Parts: sequence; C-alpha cells; structure tokens
Amino acid sequence: MTTEISSFRNRIMSDVPGCPIPRIDRSIVDAVRQFCDDSYCLEKTFEATGNASVQNFPYTLPFTFGQAASGDFSIVTIAFSDYEFLSDLDPIDPTFFQIEGLSYDLKLFEIDVEFTTLDQITPSGGKFYRFPTIGNMQIFPFNSDDSLVSLVVTLAMKPKIDVTSIDDRFFQTDIFREAIEAQSLYKLQAMPSRPWSNPNMAGVNIGNYKVKLGEARARRALRGFGSKDRATGGFFA
Repeated sequence: MTTEISSFRNRIMSDVPGCPIPRIDRSIVDAVRQFCDDSYCLEKTFEATGNASVQNFPYTLPFTFGQAASGDFSIVTIAFSDYEFLSDLDPIDPTFFQIEGLSYDLKLFEIDVEFTTLDQITPSGGKFYRFPTIGNMQIFPFNSDDSLVSLVVTLAMKPKIDVTSIDDRFFQTDIFREAIEAQSLYKLQAMPSRPWSNPNMAGVNIGNYKVKLGEARARRALRGFGSKDRATGGFFA
C-alpha cells in the first residue's frame, strides 16, 4: 500500500505560507530520496538467474584473472525492468551479494578511473559492479562457466523522482516521517527571498533531520543489515 505525497504536504504547509503546492510536493519527493540515500532504509533482495545475461566486458583492465589479460571476461547484466517490484525504484548501492550461496564483497567500479598497478585494485575473490544506466546493474568479472550461477543481490533503493505516492512505511514509521518532513522544510525554508523563507527555522529543521537520520542509522545497525542473517528485503524499521 502507498501513501499520497499530499499526506506529507498537509503536515508542513502551515510552516511554508505562500509556497506553491507543486514546489512543496517536489521538496517532499526530494526529501524522501535524500533520506534513502543517507540511511539505506529501503532495501530489496532478489534472485537473478534466468534474467541475467552474460556479455564480454569491453574494457582492458589489469585484473589477475586468467582470462583478463585481454579484457575478455564475462559480465552479468541484471535488467531491473525484469522485476516488477523494482519498477518504481532507483538503485543506490548493493549491500549484499551471493553467488551460489557464497557471499562476496562488491566494489564500485568507475570507468573513468585508470589503474596503473595491480595494488590499486583488489580483484582476488572479489567482484565489481557499476550502473551503466539507472535500470541496469552490471557485475563482473565472471568466467564463461559462471554464466548460469544463482545470484542473490540486495540493493539499497529510493523512489523514482516522478512518484506521486510512496510506500506506507515512509509515512507510518515516525522516524521516517519526521526525517522527511524536516528535510523538506529545510529545503523550502532555506530558499532565499521567498515569502516562505525562514533561515532560522531552516537551521532548526536540518538539525532535526540529522537527529532522525542518526536514529534511523542506529536502528539499521541493530538489525544487522549487511549480514547473512538479515531480513530478505524491504524496510529495516
């Protein structure tokens, strides 16, 4: 179930008098996405087997894997469009990853980075990932005989920028709701030379946001996310 953005709007309108409704709604969505970025409060776990395709990685890198001397190793591409429950979400980062039940650490790979020595990367037993587009995740390197392995991936996610409603738990969980309201008010009140500008209250609200964010991170740590024993996806609260 989802909650309309208007439910948040109705709680903060009196603190930003004269602010147009579309601007308020934009600030709320931005605040939700910011909170997800900062807290990793929303995670989705899914298994990718038949939906993963293998292609040659088109870059020559100094990996120590046998087939990597020419850059000719395999990369698994996961298309989020194949999973309906990811359709209204954007990825932030993978927080958990398994191949055939064995956990691996994933490291973000930036294409613009040029490695000059093997000491700059940690390829042995590890995997790298990148998001070539918002709707795809690539994981590498794989040997050719790894192409049909069972991949289990947990992704920290956030709602897409054009949503008009969000999961109920953003509104019903006090820490989430209060953090989002504080971040939204901060964004609006910090705007200069507007009828609703209020630098003093903007400072108060960014402080409130940081307090709620700290509480959210503490609750996430207590739940043990990132371990094999954590929940299989969703909100940590």
